[in-house]
Amino acid sequence: MTGWLVNDMLTGIPGTKTLWHNLLEWMPNLEDKTGGYTDFSVLAGRVESQAKDSPPDYIIRNASYFRKLNIDSFTISLMQDPLRRQFREYHHDQIDVCNNSDIVVFNSNYMRHSFKGELSHNRTEVIPLGVDFNTFAPFSSDIKEQTRKELGILENSIVFVGADNVFKGFDTVKWLIENTDYNYCLVMKDNTKIDHDRCRVFHRVNQEDMVKIYNACSLCICTSVEETQHLSSIEAGACGLPIVTTNVGIHYGSSGDIIFPGPLGRRVWGEVVRDHSPESMKPAIDKAVDRLPHYDPRVCFLYSGLDTNACRRKWLGLLDNLPGV
Repeated sequence: MTGWLVNDMLTGIPGTKTLWHNLLEWMPNLEDKTGGYTDFSVLAGRVESQAKDSPPDYIIRNASYFRKLNIDSFTISLMQDPLRRQFREYHHDQIDVCNNSDIVVFNSNYMRHSFKGELSHNRTEVIPLGVDFNTFAPFSSDIKEQTRKELGILENSIVFVGADNVFKGFDTVKWLIENTDYNYCLVMKDNTKIDHDRCRVFHRVNQEDMVKIYNACSLCICTSVEETQHLSSIEAGACGLPIVTTNVGIHYGSSGDIIFPGPLGRRVWGEVVRDHSPESMKPAIDKAVDRLPHYDPRVCFLYSGLDTNACRRKWLGLLDNLPGV
């Protein structure tokens, strides 16, 4: 059984590993059709031309940014981008791609819910992008303190990972810095700088350093107005940090509780705020800070299948059950 992976590139950040890399490793005979980098405007035509003589048995493609493929192969499309707000011109193609796919995979229930009523599609799956819990893991208490000092991160800092834009809710972050007494650590994906005594800022951090930063902090916040999954909060949780988050992404519809079977009972990974106002975020942070030892985010997220191994099993399960392939 042959397969093609179709996207513009595997990663936009050199030295980082994405789901696309993982799929190529996990799936036998899956061939990379990115060509290293192919512009979205010509990608579909290029792949269709290659498929004329010998199309693959199946295709795994990004559901966004380029049109449907006119190839008679079983198609699995990954939907992880809410383009209706940021890139309206691509949204029609996005819906057309999904409605002409055999399976649409969403990276969260939040994403599947957000497209409810727009798709005429019967078969959808939710498979979160997995986090490597071997890489993202807690340090011992003495190593945590040593790492904190080495990085110059203030004690008991609250970490935010994101950018200065409305979708990440950065106005809420700035409000919290000015209106609470907590220390903050910001990991920015842009060039934003914050000049404040209680705040340390890092820019474009690699994976190894992200693990160190998480371990040097005490709590993670997600202030996003919209988020398809929010990988950084899962990474932070894997490192043992409780999460205070808006009702988006992988946390959509959750109360922060996970109910375990048998004697394990109830565990809590954090707190969920139902609106996006800073005034609502503040008491949730206060509560989390007061109850830090009460949380068990790493165990909760593992149980919820947010690790790379669970992601691998679900994707391979799709291939094992492809009808007629």
